[in-house]
Amino acid sequence: MRRIGVLLPAAPDDAEFQSWVGAFLQGLAQSGWITGRNIRVETRWTKFDPEETRKYAAELVAGQSQQGSHR
Repeated sequence: MRRIGVLLPAAPDDAEFQSWVGAFLQGLAQSGWITGRNIRVETRWTKFDPEETRKYAAELVAGQSQQGSHR
């Protein structure tokens, strides 16, 4: 299964970024990429914290899963 890592500079409850993620997933689905079927999307919310950004970027590159991944 293919994997996409999404690193966002916001909190998980940020409505603007939630909307962006929803539109992104919808666009993937319209192109035939269905979350859980043929693609896995892992989302990390960094809350504008540079340390979290570095940590989560390294996790995504290393392919480490984490609770809180989107769908």
